[in-house]
Amino acid sequence: MNMKLATIAAQAEGRYLSRDEQQQMLDYAQSLPERFRIASQVEQKEDAVLRATIEDIRRKYPNFAKYHDQAWTKCYRDMQLVVRYDVHAMILDDPKYVEDNILYWLRSILAGSHFTPGFVRDAYTFLRENFRRELPSDAYEGIEPYLTHNIEILSDFAEPATPAV
Repeated sequence: MNMKLATIAAQAEGRYLSRDEQQQMLDYAQSLPERFRIASQVEQKEDAVLRATIEDIRRKYPNFAKYHDQAWTKCYRDMQLVVRYDVHAMILDDPKYVEDNILYWLRSILAGSHFTPGFVRDAYTFLRENFRRELPSDAYEGIEPYLTHNIEILSDFAEPATPAV
């Protein structure tokens, strides 16, 4: 559930919602058709964007697959999951949703697998830039904050002693 709406509901426990609280809920509800439209556009472009992103990473990090079993398949899968959680967070208007459900967990996996913060930053920047190229500008504007948030959270870990990229 949208955290803003959950907070309003919790604060209104035992009383009726104020006009302002009602309006905040209505505003969110009225934004849902647009959020679903953006989600649909992201879904339509997902595979092309992920494939282009993998190619960008391959070019910049040609030795990456030497360090990781099924590197490109797993990279595609992980990025696909992150994008899908981003879309859910965008629909819910709740950036914490993606953090709590995948970003912190995935960051620990990436760090434990000896990825470098620079590699992760580059990979998710490629992802964001490929969505910028593929989506109409209004759709990109709706998903962009989540794509940028991925970069910030996922690349925020210490440099490994023995990098595997």
